[in-house]
Order: sequence, then C-alpha cells, then structure tokens
Amino acid sequence: MNKKIVSFLVTAIIMVLAQPILAQQQRNRTNKNTVVTKPSSDTVIVANTVLKELAQELPADKSAVIKIVNTTCNLDIRPWAEAKVRMVTSVYVAEEKADKITPEEMMENAGIIFKSFGNRVDIQTRASFENERPSLYQRIRNSSSNVSQDMAENHSLTSSLFNTTQEPVRWNITGPSTRQKMTLYIPKGCKLDIDNRNTSVIINDDINDARFKLNHSNLDARNFGKVYITAEYFAINISDVQEAELELENGNFTGGILQTLDLDSKSSEIDYESGMSLYLRSQNDRIAVDQIFKVSGRKLYGDLRIGKLLNELDVEGLNADIRIRSISPLTEKIKIVDQYADLRLPVKNITNYAVLFKGEKSTVFTPFEKVAVLDPIATKEEQKTAGKPATTRKSQMEIHPLPKEVDGMTPAERQRYLFELIKKDSPNSNASFLGERAPSQFKASNGDTTGKHTRFDITCNQCSVDFK
Repeated sequence: MNKKIVSFLVTAIIMVLAQPILAQQQRNRTNKNTVVTKPSSDTVIVANTVLKELAQELPADKSAVIKIVNTTCNLDIRPWAEAKVRMVTSVYVAEEKADKITPEEMMENAGIIFKSFGNRVDIQTRASFENERPSLYQRIRNSSSNVSQDMAENHSLTSSLFNTTQEPVRWNITGPSTRQKMTLYIPKGCKLDIDNRNTSVIINDDINDARFKLNHSNLDARNFGKVYITAEYFAINISDVQEAELELENGNFTGGILQTLDLDSKSSEIDYESGMSLYLRSQNDRIAVDQIFKVSGRKLYGDLRIGKLLNELDVEGLNADIRIRSISPLTEKIKIVDQYADLRLPVKNITNYAVLFKGEKSTVFTPFEKVAVLDPIATKEEQKTAGKPATTRKSQMEIHPLPKEVDGMTPAERQRYLFELIKKDSPNSNASFLGERAPSQFKASNGDTTGKHTRFDITCNQCSVDFK
C-alpha cells in the first residue's frame, strides 16, 4: 500500500513539473506558423518596383520666369535655344503598373508639379505624403512598434522575428528619392528663381538674371549677369558675375570675377578673384579677394585679406583683422576705424603718401619717422613732445643699456624685466620692448604730398599695425 502511494505521488510531482515545459512547447509550435503581415500605417507593401523615365515639356519664351521649388532632387539645369522647358527625371513605380501608368499619374505619385501660368513656368518637387520612402528612423520605429504589440499578445516573438523563411517586407518607393536627379532644359535668356533645400544645383551655361534661396544646398554655376543669393549652410562655386548681392550664413563661397558685390554675411568663408567694388556688412567671416578696386562697409570680428588694393579702402569695424599684401601707387585713400585688430598696410610700393594715425595703446611698425600730433586735451608733458619724433625702441635702448642682471635670463624674462625697468623709470614712456609703441596720435609723410598721393587715415585702439 505504501509503495502505491509513493508511486502516485512521484507521478503527480512529475506531471506538475512538466506542465510549464509542455505549455512552452505548445506556444513555440503556435508562433512558428505566425507571420507578421500587418504593415505600418504610413507604408505600403508591394512586390517589386521599377525605375521609369518621365519627360514633360511646356512652352516658354526667352523672357519667361522659371520658378523652381525643390526639396528632393539634385537639379541639372541646362539652358538651350528652344522656346520651351523640358523636364526629364526618373520615378519608381510598381512593376504591375509600369505599362499602364500615365505621366500625369507618375507626377502625382512622385510629388512633382510642372505647370505654366502665363509667362511663368512652375516646377515643384516634393516627397509624396502617402508614398514617401520611410527614413531609417521611421523603419526602426515601425519595427519596434510591431514587436511590442505582438510581444504583448503572444509573449514571445523569437521565431516570427528571425524566421528566415518569412517573406521580407518591401518598401514602396513611388516618389523620387532624396538624391534622385532631375534635368531641366530652359530657354536661354530666361530668369531663374530657385528655392532649394537639402540637394545640389548645377547650371551648365550662362544665366542673365537669377535668384537663389538655398538651405543645406550646393550650387555650382557659370557666369551671371545679375545674381541674388540668400543661403544658409551652403557651398557655392560660381564664375564671373557683373552684379551680385549675397546674404550668406554658415557656409563657403568661391567665385571668379565679381565686378560689383554687395555682401551681407555671418560666419562664412568668402574667396573670389577680383572685382571693381565690394560693399560689406560682415560678422565673424573670413573674406579673401585677390585684387579689388574699392572696398567699403563694416566688419565685426574675422579677417579681411586683400591681395592688391587698386584705389580705395574705407572700413569700420571691431576686432577685425585687415591685411593687404600690396597697395598700388594709384590708391587714393585708406581709411580704417577699428579696435583690437591686426592691420597690415605696406607702403613699400608707394612713393608719395601721408599718414595720420590715432589710437591708444597701439603698437605700430613703420619704415618712416612718426611725428607726434598735439591732442586738444593733451597733458603738459604730451604738449612738450608734440611735433617731435616719437620715441623709438632704439633710443630707449640707448637710455637703458642692458644691465648685468639680464645675462642669465630667457628672452621672455629679459623683455619683461626691461619693460618693468623702463616703466618704473619713465612712467609716461611710449616705448615697449615688445614692439614700437606709438603715441596716441602721430603723422608721417613721404615724397610729394602736395599733389595726388595716398592718404592713410587710421584710427585703431589697442592694435598692432604694420606699415612695413
């Protein structure tokens, strides 16, 4: 009797322990045949897609305005002699509809608008809301959403997620992808008005009149008669322009000969070959021009570099470094109002010039003799030195011969020691062993200044100025 009871109890215990294992095996067999077929609400599952060419034309004469709003395609614009606009691109369509779909349906599915309104042709490219290819983030989010839902229902999706025999999900690509190419043939002489985002624009011939609004875009073009560009986060490379107006922020601009340039820029790099005039409103830019006739405007922070100045410079700024490599003898005026800046204004190529400098605590290097100018509110000691040559480093060295204490010092320690020695002995001295400390105002001249000559009018506080 005892043996039967013991046998029954052992059997019962084994059944209780085996029940979870049997239940798990049953769930695994159920999940093995489960396939996730419910698509996300913003995707369409299709069997296959094919790439089909789309070409459309509209009449337009040489005086037409071509308005382009583009967010999805790389644009290749080609002016031609025909009096019409031709658009050529490629669109992904479902394989079973490839032979039946009309151009109008292709444009609608692809998010393309191609219409004419009188003397204007409108071209728009945008991703279709229903047929837009999901981003990688969207696909991951959709997959995660499906996984969470089925895990809540079945408690396990291991077999359904990693079953290699399951039909893979295909994404519908019925609109042009982010880098799809569109070629536009436009009449020569027409006006271009382009609003472009996130893609590139290439123009393969000259354009008389064009306007661009660019955001996260590249522009490569040839010559323009007149061009107006507003750009943020950009890279622009163009050739020669007769008249240019640029509003730039956070990008790179490279140009050829820009005869007339009106520049309003922030945090950009601008580099071009030459021009007649440059009017700038610049903040924290690096501007370089190889040769320029006239420069004017204002500049805050950054650099302005000029290879050769031909006639005139008139710039007001703050903490803006201005460096000129060569000044033509025909230059009439160089006027700078600046602070905390490095200026390079070499006079070696100029025979006749006059200099008027104003600036507190500035260091000025010159090949000429500085003559102090009396300030209306000058102190008595400054009045005594007015009209006399400014004190130079050489004369201070004669006044203060090197003492023996500096023999074992490093160059930096020696300079610091001598500067403090001079400062203690002559508190009002303008000399500094770190450079030629200039008086607050001085003048200088060279050659014949009675006739046509170059006039330097420089106001720069706490600056380093090099005339050599």
